[in-house]
Amino acid sequence: TEDSIMPAPNVAELYKYEESLEAAFVTILSAASVTAVKQRNSATVAAPYVAIQLQAGTATGRMKYYNSKPLYDAWSATLQTTIVTERLQNDASHSTFRAKVRELLYDAQAQITTDNLPYHAVTKFFEGSSSPQVEEENNHDVTVIQWVMEFQIRSTAWP
Repeated sequence: TEDSIMPAPNVAELYKYEESLEAAFVTILSAASVTAVKQRNSATVAAPYVAIQLQAGTATGRMKYYNSKPLYDAWSATLQTTIVTERLQNDASHSTFRAKVRELLYDAQAQITTDNLPYHAVTKFFEGSSSPQVEEENNHDVTVIQWVMEFQIRSTAWP
């Protein structure tokens, strides 16, 4: 439960939200046997896979007073999922893999727990847009899905 989590060791750890949220979504997809990596992963990954990247947006205006200083503690964001499959396979493989990723992520908000995201909570999460592409040079079919979200620092996470 949220009350049982340990507070972050420092405030800077709370502001590493890109890494924390990306890791949580990778965990959710990986638990369903989907190869998922953070966008800046340096490992070579074979298709099919999903690359996850959080694009932080504006603060929502919500603030927490910490040591008498007002600090933002909630933001809007876009979670970009780049879905990659081998183009030389049949056309249905990309569609099927993309549908599986969508199905898993439509339920992602319910799967975010203090176990996979101890310092942050996702308060809104829904699909915003998708953009299918072809990478001829790599023989990949690619779909980029942008997920609209809001997240906040958990009240129990402050050091």
